[in-house]
Amino acid sequence: MQMASLIPERMSGGFFGPEPCGTFEAMRQLIDPPLDAASFPGFACFDPAVNLTEHDGGYLLECEVPGFGQDDIKVDARADRVTIAGASHLELRHVSFKRTVVLPGVIDPDRVAAKLENDLLTIVLRPADSAGGSTNA
Repeated sequence: MQMASLIPERMSGGFFGPEPCGTFEAMRQLIDPPLDAASFPGFACFDPAVNLTEHDGGYLLECEVPGFGQDDIKVDARADRVTIAGASHLELRHVSFKRTVVLPGVIDPDRVAAKLENDLLTIVLRPADSAGGSTNA
């Protein structure tokens, strides 16, 4: 078998052909087996969808966490970022996630409120106090 027959047609433009990154990605997929849930029975990774919007001078962070309970989720707020982590047993599998969102501004980590309702985690991130203070709640 000739080596050229193993290279996908879209990569035949030479080493630096039209898709050099595609070439490396295709080679990596041939070498590395995919790591998916089938590779680790009983364990699954989860990447929740998040939405960050401005809210009352601060931010509102919404995160979809279907099947997770309030005791399954931890929120760690810093001045410039929020990390949401969770672990639970769902449908006979251990499911976990960790998601860090870098904020475009500074918040007060001591004034963070979170609630979980209908599989939606809502986190209110209030701004850090400025010289004039804020009257918004």
